[in-house]
Amino acid sequence: MDRNRRNWKRLLKKHQPLQLIAACDALTAKLIEQAGFPAYQVGGFALDGMRFGFPDMDVNRLGEKSSAVRDIIHACDLPVLVDCDDGYGDEKNVVHTVHTYDDLGASAIFLEDQKAPKRCGHMGGKKVVEAKEMVNKIRAACSAPIPFT
Repeated sequence: MDRNRRNWKRLLKKHQPLQLIAACDALTAKLIEQAGFPAYQVGGFALDGMRFGFPDMDVNRLGEKSSAVRDIIHACDLPVLVDCDDGYGDEKNVVHTVHTYDDLGASAIFLEDQKAPKRCGHMGGKKVVEAKEMVNKIRAACSAPIPFT
């Protein structure tokens, strides 16, 4: 894998601010690359909306999401930020999620601090986990031995 694709810190230093267009499928990722953007993101709303016709509301989990993300990442050589929802469970699930997306070639990830069932960011009725729980998830994600740089 191209190290430049994985070097998110370098990308952030070079592009301030970094604007990330959302890819909902492999074709969109290719079009983002052709348009000259330096990177892109795969978010839950774009992914679930395009594939299933409903918002990101905790119906699909790691298996469905990572399958779609794999197809998108393999179609485009740009660095990609991937929405990992709430990590799909507790700390051990977060570590598994980090490894899954690392194996797929994600350049960076983000975790949400919502209580299950999580909802799209633009939807009402969201509740967040206690700060200690989120800190534990972040620590778990950071402890995973991966080359995110």
